[in-house]
Amino acid sequence: MPTNLYGYNDNYHLDNSHVLPALMRKMHLSKYIDEGDMQAVRKDIAKYGANEITAQSTEAEILGYLNKHGISVVHQSGSKTVKLELWGSGSPLREFLWSDDMADACVFLMEHRDFTDIIESMNLTADSEIRNCHINIGTGKEITIRELAFMIKDIVGFKGEIGFDKTKPDGTPRKLLNISKLRSLGWVSNMELADGLKEIHSQY
Repeated sequence: MPTNLYGYNDNYHLDNSHVLPALMRKMHLSKYIDEGDMQAVRKDIAKYGANEITAQSTEAEILGYLNKHGISVVHQSGSKTVKLELWGSGSPLREFLWSDDMADACVFLMEHRDFTDIIESMNLTADSEIRNCHINIGTGKEITIRELAFMIKDIVGFKGEIGFDKTKPDGTPRKLLNISKLRSLGWVSNMELADGLKEIHSQY
């Protein structure tokens, strides 16, 4: 049973991606708009797709679409600020695992674990009903959505504002797996979240 995965070739579509790749893409798009680089925005749309618009859409159409996803240009006293507004309070906790670490854990378990080991460790007989024999795969570390957003902001180099719309739902408050079974076998994840974010940013 894996936790939230991220890594190379992730789904960055704004309408159906998971939280981490969605934040990564929104942060890039926000940065491009803040820098006035509509060509980069169009290249991003061509590469990762978008509902309602294409890379050939007008600038107004593109900005209108991105506004629906929380990216807006705010004009105040003759100056321009780009703001990225995210749903919820930013307080929910999430755990993220590098996809290559997930693959490594699977290979490790295939090499070091057998179903008979599970039966023996649970003191079961051949006639026993077997329950809860899965093994969770994760890092055992969690981070708030707010902390994740600002970590990605720093890595991408977005200079604008981040806001949180508390009128929108937060979702499940916490999703941390118990990985004691996996750790007892000697496996731990290799990729730290900050390093993984830098890696996918470099490949974005």
